[in-house]
Parts: sequence; structure tokens; C-alpha cells
Amino acid sequence: MNELERLQPLIGGNVLGVAWFGIKNRIACVFPSGLYPVKAIPARASQPVWTEVLRRTPMIGIGWRGWEPSRENGRVFRGTLLFGVFGIVESTNVETLIAGSSLKPGMLGMSVLLAAALHGHTIAGVGTCKVRQLSGETPSWVRDNTATAALEVAIENVAIDLSDVAASLDDFLVLANTWETASLDEPEPSILNVRDPQ
Repeated sequence: MNELERLQPLIGGNVLGVAWFGIKNRIACVFPSGLYPVKAIPARASQPVWTEVLRRTPMIGIGWRGWEPSRENGRVFRGTLLFGVFGIVESTNVETLIAGSSLKPGMLGMSVLLAAALHGHTIAGVGTCKVRQLSGETPSWVRDNTATAALEVAIENVAIDLSDVAASLDDFLVLANTWETASLDEPEPSILNVRDPQ
């Protein structure tokens, strides 16, 4: 196995990738993808990027905001994952834009649906989502008749998963332990082969 193959579990984003698709799949359980496409939003989306993203509404965007280091960080990086989730709705009627209609949610309904779907949702191998903030602020340059429900979603105490990488490295094939005693008759070093089921 070459180095690139060994690093595949990290190249795909590792726990970040799992969290990203976990959030995306959870949203798809509530919002049919044919009616509410889910799009990736860059961390620093400029006005032209948003213009392109908003060519079709309603839609939902997901952006990665960061990974806050934990104060209890050890030898493996650990912290809180932060994602931005944006629900975009559009209507020429202001009240429908805010409150929605019997056929589709407005900004309020989009906010509640996203929060209900994501808050408390557990992503296997990563952790549980928490909605830290929910805002209805819409950027001034977004076209008229459009409103945004913006959520900050956090997943706390997440560490990089190195189990697959460690298992592929020769350095991790054996664990050695040498006992130190006050006696002159010291036991021989013990070797444990971690791949040996015995």
C-alpha cells in the first residue's frame, strides 16, 4: 500500500466529510431534493457566487465555517465542528415570504423545519448536532422578494478518526512495553502483535 492509499481516509475529509453528508442527508429527509436542491456554499461567498446559487429558489445551502479546537486537545486534534445552513425562499407577496402558504414554507417555516430536523440529530461516528443560532437576516444585495433562514450548526467534541490510517502503518503493527522494577531480575520486554486475534 502506497502513501496516497494510506491517506485516503483523510483525503475525503474524514469526520468533516461524514458530518457534511450527514447534515445534507438529514435535510433531504425533510425537504424533497427535487423541490429544494441542496448546494455547497463557499466560506467566503461573494455576491456573484450568491447570484449563481440563487438562480433557483427555494433552495438550501450548506457551508463549513470551521473547527474550534477543544481546550482538552491531546495528541489527536479535537474540537467543535461548525456549519452554516441557509434556507432560501422567494415570493412576491411579503406575508407569504415571511409566513409561507399552505403549499410551501416561508422564512419562518423554513427556519423551524431546519432547526427541528438538525437539532439533536446524531450523525454516526461524529456526534450530535446543536443549532447554536438561527437568524432571519438577509444580505442587502440578495435580490428583492427573497428571504434567508440562516442557522449555525455545531457538533461538539469531534476528533480526527485515525483508526484506519493507524492500522495501515507498519509503525503500528506492534506495541512494545518494557517493565522497570527495583529488582535485578527484570522480565523480558513484552511484545503484543495488535493484528494477532490471539
